[in-house]
Amino acid sequence: MNKQDLINGMRREFGFTWRDSERAVDTVIEAIRKGLTSGEKVFLRGFGTFSVTDIKTKKFRNIHSGKMQTRVIKNRVKFKPSGNILKK
Repeated sequence: MNKQDLINGMRREFGFTWRDSERAVDTVIEAIRKGLTSGEKVFLRGFGTFSVTDIKTKKFRNIHSGKMQTRVIKNRVKFKPSGNILKK
């Protein structure tokens, strides 16, 4: 499923226009993004929790050059699904 599938699902389920459905999906995605960039956890009851985690610096060997390199610290989005997400 992708963004277009979500938009089409909203159109079928609620009778929205394509433009209104797209705005609704974009608004939800933007709200999640803003929450994560401000360092908050985003909790959607019955779906799951989005959070930002830091990846620690690691040394690794570059397979192409054979040299040891260091990976810098990065932020990654982590998703923990709700226990009810796959239940019907």
